[in-house]
Amino acid sequence: MPEIKLEAWKYELRLNEPFKIAFHTFTHLQNVLVKLKYGSYDGWGEAAPFPQVTGDSQHQVLDELSKLDHISLDPETSSISNLHRFLDDHLSAPTARTALDFAWHDLTGKIKNLPVHKLYHQKLHTAPESYTLGIKTPPESGAEAKKVAHLYPQLEVLKIKLAGDEQDIERAEHIRAALPRDMRFMIDANQGFADPAEAVRILQRIGDILGSVILVEEPLSKGDLDGMREVTSGLSNMLVFADESAVDLADTHRIIETKAADGINIKLQKAGGIYPGKKMAEAADAAGLKVMVGCMLESSLAITAGVHFTSCSPNVVVTDLSADLLAASPAGTCAEFRNGKRIPPDLPGLGFTFDQQKLNEMMQHDDLIMEQVS
Repeated sequence: MPEIKLEAWKYELRLNEPFKIAFHTFTHLQNVLVKLKYGSYDGWGEAAPFPQVTGDSQHQVLDELSKLDHISLDPETSSISNLHRFLDDHLSAPTARTALDFAWHDLTGKIKNLPVHKLYHQKLHTAPESYTLGIKTPPESGAEAKKVAHLYPQLEVLKIKLAGDEQDIERAEHIRAALPRDMRFMIDANQGFADPAEAVRILQRIGDILGSVILVEEPLSKGDLDGMREVTSGLSNMLVFADESAVDLADTHRIIETKAADGINIKLQKAGGIYPGKKMAEAADAAGLKVMVGCMLESSLAITAGVHFTSCSPNVVVTDLSADLLAASPAGTCAEFRNGKRIPPDLPGLGFTFDQQKLNEMMQHDDLIMEQVS
């Protein structure tokens, strides 16, 4: 049987400026790149681990991949389900499985001479893309919102992360005042509320200030589906989406059964890649739930994979795939941000390539570490 060789790199990219969420401040993405080599074909993937969210770390991913130097499958005859059975038997780190899922899709698309999204669906589906604001003081948040609107005049949706403090309402006021009236918003509560009634009160106040809120993500602690159902029924003019409570297909079924939310946020790094993400999206669609596609702190390689996933998932209503815009990119070709949407390359596989000159320059200036480890 032909053998697929596996290579891995430690991949760290300096952000343009520190990015703060409720419980952590990032200065770099600390990820792992993988490459599957099969004859003259290469398939690329990226893991974006973060222990507090994905449950694995860069060190764990690198350690597991170092023990797996090849994959005993033939990509020309084996299915993606065969790959995931192999991964389930050999890897415990979810983002390692995601990286190899991406690389397999990239490899398969190149072998079949098709973009990844066309492996699933011939018609290209697009959805509005949001840009995420990190947490700053209220005046700084207003200034940052104005800056983002200037940088990306095609932007239709801005995502606001809540800090869970008294300044959240004031932060919303500054952001609203800085932006055109037709801007729409998403609110990421990041499990910031302990009481459903308090969540409804504060979120409704913020929604009234902002004026047009598409959805709120994960208002209560992960797994509190009864409480989430109370928030879902209590809010008006905005939807509630499960995020941390919607990791995989089993979680999706629990949310459907309890009627806890209006939709789910699928993050491929947590789900295990495009193939399990498709299972989640299909289950949500059958139950009448909407889907958004989010990301971890991913570079343009993993973001491009997420855009292909969106492009073949018709029930995706909005995307949050802007993490790659937080740093310079060594990419030659990758997903574009065009007319307020992310568009995948019309090239075989993921269509992602490195610009070797950019990559070398970024490494020389210590903006990028790309160190092969296996």
